[in-house]
Amino acid sequence: GKCSAALSHYEASKQLFPGRPDLLQGYGACLAETGDLKLALPAYQQLLTSNPSETIRYDVALLQWKTHAQDDALATLAPLLSEARQVPALALASKIHEEKGETPQAVALLREAIVRSPDDVDNYLDFAAIAFTHKSFDVGIDVLDAGLKRLPNAAALYVARGVLEVQFSRNEAAIADFEQAHRLDPKLSFAVDAVGIMKSQQHQSAESLAIFQAQAKQYQDDPLLQYLLAEQLSEGAADDTGTRLADAIAAAKRAVTLDPRYQAAHDLLALLYVRSKQPELAIQQAEMSLALDPNDQDALYQ
Repeated sequence: GKCSAALSHYEASKQLFPGRPDLLQGYGACLAETGDLKLALPAYQQLLTSNPSETIRYDVALLQWKTHAQDDALATLAPLLSEARQVPALALASKIHEEKGETPQAVALLREAIVRSPDDVDNYLDFAAIAFTHKSFDVGIDVLDAGLKRLPNAAALYVARGVLEVQFSRNEAAIADFEQAHRLDPKLSFAVDAVGIMKSQQHQSAESLAIFQAQAKQYQDDPLLQYLLAEQLSEGAADDTGTRLADAIAAAKRAVTLDPRYQAAHDLLALLYVRSKQPELAIQQAEMSLALDPNDQDALYQ
């Protein structure tokens, strides 16, 4: 598993590659894993010529797609789509067509992938993403409903359906889906974050704050969660110079420490420093925000 160390040994063994396709494949895999996709591609293309297989063909297409050769990737995938109807190939071809703006082809391929592999969660999620992008929220929900009938314990499908339900302002249904996702997979912090955001939007500030506080204790290294906690605390700290404001500042500081490029957190921290009568620190945060975006209106105002 130490590809960086392995590469020099593979390169010193290249004369063996013609008779040892396993070595050539290992070399290509390590090049890909270390990020050298342009060098990995010819290694896999050589394998496809000398030792063709469906797996190698898929890997070549994947590398072509990742190196922005979309049409080449589709041409490589063509035999898998017309003959074997390999499900990963269908899903990859769908992604490529969607990137090219060919949504009808993308949807048709993804529907075929779902029919052939109805227990593959990723295909439902890809379909939901296309539905979201093109504002076909009801179609996305229908497909996710079908997926959840087969996969009632798939937490990610509940999150995806909740996101689409929000677009129709079906907030109670969305909250129920987010909560179910969290019950099924407590590590899925986004699900509970979403519940907190929605309760905040519904002006249920106490419930929202309780959710963010509990989550922030459990996931202390999540900058988004620290920001959401700071934002919720700040709503009740407009005229406060005590504990709530101090807690909001601490959470916002945690967010920018975890992610120094978190512009919204810098903006919020600047505002909180203004409220706490620490103008020098407010200016410092606003300047950090402006370094990320010179047109940041909030930072300019502060």
